[in-house]
Amino acid sequence: MSRLKELFLAHQEKTQISITKMSTDLGWAPAALGLYLTQKRKIPRQATIKVARFFGVDPREIDPDLEMGDFLTLKIAGTLSGDLAQKESVTFPNPNNPNAAIYLNDAQIDIEGFDGKIRNGVKLGKFILIDSTLPESPEKMRIWLLTRGKKRRLIESIELPKIQGWVLKGWVSLVVFK
Repeated sequence: MSRLKELFLAHQEKTQISITKMSTDLGWAPAALGLYLTQKRKIPRQATIKVARFFGVDPREIDPDLEMGDFLTLKIAGTLSGDLAQKESVTFPNPNNPNAAIYLNDAQIDIEGFDGKIRNGVKLGKFILIDSTLPESPEKMRIWLLTRGKKRRLIESIELPKIQGWVLKGWVSLVVFK
């Protein structure tokens, strides 16, 4: 049995999720997920990384032959202030493939707790890396990134924040002091 199938079955037993629901959550056709689970089709690199994030495992657990580079170049998605970034991309040691970087320039920022309390002047570093793969059921405190137009908002919460007019973009997977 493949490691992907083991992970799927364990998750299915825990959550009662169907193959159709999981494939929808991953943005795949149910037939594609079925082919990956039965090993009738080799799972592509990006799909391996995506499903690894979904299960919270290293992608090499699913595909031991997967080449993971030592460095990762990410497009800078923007700045926390909403201003244009000074560079198009930035390179980091590979932190297990986040999706985008937000440039902070060591600014002190405010992080809002889901209870509405604000932690003022938090220094997060030079960049934050954003993982847009949203966990089905978050089990730990995370800092979530929400956007509305050019505005960005960070909220610290265990729950997925749902605030009218704001779009949840992902969570801070790594802070880089570079």
